[in-house]
Amino acid sequence: MKRGLARLAGLLFVCFLSGCSVGEEREKEQAEQTAIDFSRKVLTMKDRETDTDIGGMEHATPEVQEILKERFGNLDRLRESVKGGQRLPEVTDVKIFETQQVRDNESGYLVNVQIEYNPVREVYVSRLGLKVIKVQDVWLIDDIRFGEFMKVTQK
Repeated sequence: MKRGLARLAGLLFVCFLSGCSVGEEREKEQAEQTAIDFSRKVLTMKDRETDTDIGGMEHATPEVQEILKERFGNLDRLRESVKGGQRLPEVTDVKIFETQQVRDNESGYLVNVQIEYNPVREVYVSRLGLKVIKVQDVWLIDDIRFGEFMKVTQK
């Protein structure tokens, strides 16, 4: 309980200094958590059994779901690319590298994450750039960049 109050007090202080509202900070945290959950589910492939068994789809817009099906939908090809099903990756950690609020007429966040795996292999994606948006009170991944980070474009 005390830890929760201390965290809230710290959050309020940081928001006060930076000019953000508590609601904005909470939204940012929710977007980041969606990015972490999505990354972990999509990129952990060790327990996949079928081509359609792709984790994280509940965190993605229909457009991103299609991208995931195209990239990860062929389980035999994935196994071949990493020399056998025993070596399909399991995500051990997802770290937020950077989060930026989307500007202009759009809403949401660009969340860049770094991924760690077991086993450690160079063929796996170690960076994801994700655009996270809120649709009817649910945070979803609306765009994805494999192997690179996203940046807010300045106009």
